[in-house]
Amino acid sequence: MEQFAEKYRKYAFAAVLVLVIVLAGIVMIPFYPALMWAGVLAVLVYPLYEKLKAKMNEGVAAGLTTIATILLVGVPLVLIGILMSLQISTYAADFADSRPKPEGGWTLQNALVEADVQIRPFAERLGAKDFSLTDFYEKNKEELNKDVVKGLTSGLKMGVNAVLTLVIAFLTLFFALRDGHKLRDPVLELLPVDRGKGEQILERMKQTIHSVFVGVVLVAFIQGLLAGIGYWVAGVPSPIVWMVATMVLCVVPLIGSPFVYGPLGLILIASGKPTHGIGLLLWGFLVVSNVDNVLRPWIIGSRVELHYMAIFFSLLGGVLAMGPVGLMAGPLLLTVLLALQDVVREQMKPALTEPLVGNSGPE
Repeated sequence: MEQFAEKYRKYAFAAVLVLVIVLAGIVMIPFYPALMWAGVLAVLVYPLYEKLKAKMNEGVAAGLTTIATILLVGVPLVLIGILMSLQISTYAADFADSRPKPEGGWTLQNALVEADVQIRPFAERLGAKDFSLTDFYEKNKEELNKDVVKGLTSGLKMGVNAVLTLVIAFLTLFFALRDGHKLRDPVLELLPVDRGKGEQILERMKQTIHSVFVGVVLVAFIQGLLAGIGYWVAGVPSPIVWMVATMVLCVVPLIGSPFVYGPLGLILIASGKPTHGIGLLLWGFLVVSNVDNVLRPWIIGSRVELHYMAIFFSLLGGVLAMGPVGLMAGPLLLTVLLALQDVVREQMKPALTEPLVGNSGPE
């Protein structure tokens, strides 16, 4: 009976532990992106925090480091968002003007007329002689406007969510800097490896964060410069603003840059500049977007000594599975997986090198 009670307690404790962990994970899921970014920023700015902590108490040092991070990261993002909003509002105001303008411009009527001019010859060759986007819009105006409103509402929700995530991340950053060191020993004690191996895993994770950050920022800067050259040559208004916006959005692999050069190219085509618009789209697709696929895995892989394809799949898979936060989560998971693989291989070495007993072979 005592043995049964002892086994029951063990199984019951294990079941309760698993249940609590699952429920805690469900509760924390909405905050996972903010916590992830806070942890990444804490690793990146920790050297500054240590320098300040040597001259003042932990709370003041953490507060000053957080303020410096907000000034370097948060404020530029807000300013870029405001500038982009102003530019988009200008385009949207012109586009909403239903009156055709003889001198051309980015209006709805001019865009439809220009699109008909460009597409009608191909439509006639395919047998669609009555093809007209202008007529299609007039017949489906209400439904199309509803879809546009839904898209704008969804975009607004995403923007609000991004701002809240940023605020929570900066708030968490302060406590991560001030109290994060207190979690180091409990984490090392819970890892199923000895303390030395645990220290190595944490160090490799730190190196991965630094490498991904350098690779992401450097490649985004290069992509932004290349895109800016395309905007300037194509005659896009305010090319510097769009260049900086491209640099920021290029942080997300395979997604960021097309969100800028794609609409701008279409605007140029609809404004009566098809050569400039098509040229910008080709430049963006063939050059700007592919720089990301080549340089980022190479830069990160060379710094963390991992194969370029492994880095490529960890970056892309992380983003597809988790969104922008997967940009860091993917390589970190790969690093932990490889570190644990090394631990397992070391533990298996004695068993693999021991001579087989009772199997001396044929006499």
